[in-house]
Amino acid sequence: MSTWMKSTGLRISLALILVMVLFAGIAVPVQAAEFDDDGYVGPNEIIDDDLFISGENVKIEGTINGLLVASGANIIITGKVNGDAILLGSTIEVAEGAEISGNVFAGGTQVRVNGQVDGSVAMGASVFYLEGAQIGRNVYFGGYAFEDDAQTEISRGMYGAAYQAVINSTVDRNINISAAAIDLNGKVNGDAVLEVEGPASGSEMPFSPFMFMPSQPGVDFPPTLNPGLRIADSAVIGGRLVYTSPVRQDTAIQTSPEGGVIYQTPVPEQKPEETTVTVKPAEPERGTFAFFARQVLKWLWKLVRNLITLLLLGGLCVWQIPALYKRTVEAAKQKPAPATGIGALVWLGGYFGAFAIGFLILVVGVLFSLLTLGGISSTIFGLGFSSLALVFAVFSLLVSYGSKLVIAYLVGEWVLSKIAPQAKNTAVWSMIIGVVLYVFLRAIPVLGWLIGVVVTFMGLGAMWIVYQNWRKPTLADVEAQPVSEAPAE
Repeated sequence: MSTWMKSTGLRISLALILVMVLFAGIAVPVQAAEFDDDGYVGPNEIIDDDLFISGENVKIEGTINGLLVASGANIIITGKVNGDAILLGSTIEVAEGAEISGNVFAGGTQVRVNGQVDGSVAMGASVFYLEGAQIGRNVYFGGYAFEDDAQTEISRGMYGAAYQAVINSTVDRNINISAAAIDLNGKVNGDAVLEVEGPASGSEMPFSPFMFMPSQPGVDFPPTLNPGLRIADSAVIGGRLVYTSPVRQDTAIQTSPEGGVIYQTPVPEQKPEETTVTVKPAEPERGTFAFFARQVLKWLWKLVRNLITLLLLGGLCVWQIPALYKRTVEAAKQKPAPATGIGALVWLGGYFGAFAIGFLILVVGVLFSLLTLGGISSTIFGLGFSSLALVFAVFSLLVSYGSKLVIAYLVGEWVLSKIAPQAKNTAVWSMIIGVVLYVFLRAIPVLGWLIGVVVTFMGLGAMWIVYQNWRKPTLADVEAQPVSEAPAE
């Protein structure tokens, strides 16, 4: 295995994990959402809400005024999304004429972006194409192959890891790419920081994982490039060119970067006999003042970290979803005991359910693979595990932080009503007081752990109650339904 594959495999894994974290951290500033399983939004449709849509073939031709979450074998967007777009499928296309005002997070076998994206584009897939795309912020990618064209414009930077990358676009700031093969033909107004493998000899055949894979409809696997760096004379680099390679490749650089060229060699791997032993500082002995001071500092650091995290997330809830936040707190206030029991069941069902669904996806994928339907099995694995990871990340976020914020607000509201009933901005102060009290009580040994368990279950149960009430038709909806008249005698 080459040096690049060893170092870049970790980069790609970290990039994909980062994408999933970004998925899980999105704040949704709405109280409800649209769910659609027919996979189609017509050109004259306008959805003033978040949209969760799925189907074998998903096509968005209308306007979505909110978050778009789409999953399917083939996804194409030709309309307008006034928000972020999370796209999980085999082939994904943001077509020419499409407009997305937020960020795009895409995961699949092939991702193609031709339209306008005002935010950033983060892609985890096998092959990526940017063709005439207008990207308002950054581009992040991790996978096998990346390629763009001269009409593509990226208003900030480009960061990625792949086997091969072909850059023909205009990048207003810096690029930082790690790949075995890099072709740079476009314009970079800032620095170009590249990590690239040395050129292969003429007798070597470049490795491509796609030579062993069955063809998939709609997926264009690009020709595999020979390892090495190639910078054309048409390329423009406004800053420095910094490239890291096992060997110098100055002859492959046909342009003159304005900031000059800096060549670096990779950090050599240490052999077992060359491994150095790092001696850690001696730990303070138990019972000494130094040991006590060290433990106190650890305790304080953990307390401050938890306090800052909960205050930031609580502030987002008060700011972005005040009505939903308040409704969940009221559910915990009205039914504390039932909410705690329901929360315990939700907690158990969430973790055991994720394991069971993951096992089911694995079994179904293997069965299709045994039936020689290789393309379908890869789609099942990719789409199934990506969707499961997204749902499980959101569930873990609610368990770790959401449940605590619900009960913290409830306790803070009660305390504020006793000490300052006439206070203004009660929502903000209730959240702050509750979070501070919870963090300090949670830091108490044993008792804090019990408090954390009860708070987690009660908060989860309250969220589940609100979700169930949202699914049920309201009394106003029932009364609004037309009543058919009895036929005349």
